Amino acid sequence: MRTLKYSILFQIRTILKKEISLYGPTTMAFPVPEEFLHYSTGVFRPAEGFQSRIVYWHVVRLIGWGQDDDGSHYWLAVNSFGEHWGDSGEKRSTCCPRILCGDAILW
Repeated sequence: MRTLKYSILFQIRTILKKEISLYGPTTMAFPVPEEFLHYSTGVFRPAEGFQSRIVYWHVVRLIGWGQDDDGSHYWLAVNSFGEHWGDSGEKRSTCCPRILCGDAILW
C-alpha cells in the first residue's frame, strides 16, 4: 500500500461523511483510553480526562454515521477485535469528540 495523497483536515465531520458517501469505508487511527477496551453496546463516550488513560493507538474502519434516540450523533466503525466485542464487532462513538477528531489520523 502507498499513500496517494494526504491533507490536514479542519472540517473533519463533513469531510469524513463525504469520503464515506463517495468512496465507501475509510480507515482511522485514534488513541484508545482504558474504557474503550470494555465497551459493549450503545454509543461510546469516553469519560472526562480520558487523555491521561491512553493505553495505545488503534485503527478502525469507519463505515457510516447516525443519530441516537437522544439526538447524539455518532460514527459507526468496525473493529478488528472480533464479533464478541461491542455490538457484534461494531461500535458507535460520539461524533467528533476529541478522541476521534482532535487526535485522529486519517488515510
